[in-house]
Amino acid sequence: MENEESKVIALRNAIQEGIDSGIAHDFDPKKNLEELKAKRRKNG
Repeated sequence: MENEESKVIALRNAIQEGIDSGIAHDFDPKKNLEELKAKRRKNG
């Protein structure tokens, strides 16, 4: 049970860190998706 609570706390902290980091203004979702697909094809 204690391990589960630690995981929840870590998840909450990670979510808050993401929120606090702000919006990525130069992010291109289409380009990112293509890069992910290319890496996946390369790695099998």
